[in-house]
Amino acid sequence: MPSSPDNIIQIKAKILSHKKIAPGYFLLKLDAPAIAKLSLPGQFVHLRVLDSDIPLLRRPFSLHRINPDSIELLYQLKGEGTRILSERKKDEMVDLIGPLGNGFDLTDIPEGKNIVLIGGGIGTAPLVTLTEGLLKRYDRAKLTFFLGARSQELILGEGEIRHSGIDCLISTDDGSYGEKGPVTRLFEKKLTDWKGKPGMVFTCGPKGMLKVMGSLSRRFKFPCQVSLEENMGCGIGVCLGCAVRIRTNQGRDESFEYKRVCKDGPVFWASEVIFD
Repeated sequence: MPSSPDNIIQIKAKILSHKKIAPGYFLLKLDAPAIAKLSLPGQFVHLRVLDSDIPLLRRPFSLHRINPDSIELLYQLKGEGTRILSERKKDEMVDLIGPLGNGFDLTDIPEGKNIVLIGGGIGTAPLVTLTEGLLKRYDRAKLTFFLGARSQELILGEGEIRHSGIDCLISTDDGSYGEKGPVTRLFEKKLTDWKGKPGMVFTCGPKGMLKVMGSLSRRFKFPCQVSLEENMGCGIGVCLGCAVRIRTNQGRDESFEYKRVCKDGPVFWASEVIFD
């Protein structure tokens, strides 16, 4: 479901808690009932890390959890903006705009089919609140969550996922926890165990991982939604800084058009995204 001017608001939100949960990863909880009420899994907020012109641009953050009176943002320390944000303290105020973008489509999932979520690294962030949304509609026995990271200490969200009672399968690049290798390989192995293809796959992670998921979705012919990450200037589709190529014809004479991750996404069908 897309954002519209009628359900996008700007607020000052109090920091309820802010903690480091893994090397280079932080969990920020904000008092934002007005945004929480309007938000859907897969949408994001645009946050000003300081009330100043330095840094000038806001930073986009996926909604990790949507609570009745608050939202939670799981983010990775990547640059100067997130470094400044990581130093913000409880009870301080931050400026937010949201909810923004298109969320995941939870309609038309065939009854009785497996539903799969695949998170790689920080890509787990938007999938936790999505899991909570899916559990309100579908049998937990049909849900499977695949978690991937470079090493055990960088696995994110495992406790929340296991607490929900759904099956959680893990892989690490170095083999320190779970299966060794990329999470896409673990998923492909599991595909052969299921009777029939999944009814829907939701995924978010590094671009290379999403490229593999796009290839798998076309090869095995299962529907797959991907949440993309791109640098965003405005967050509302004006600056065009987050444009990606989207297939418009998937036949022999393939063509493409540009769409904006912030406005037309961040959720797209994996089979339509052209990953460079």
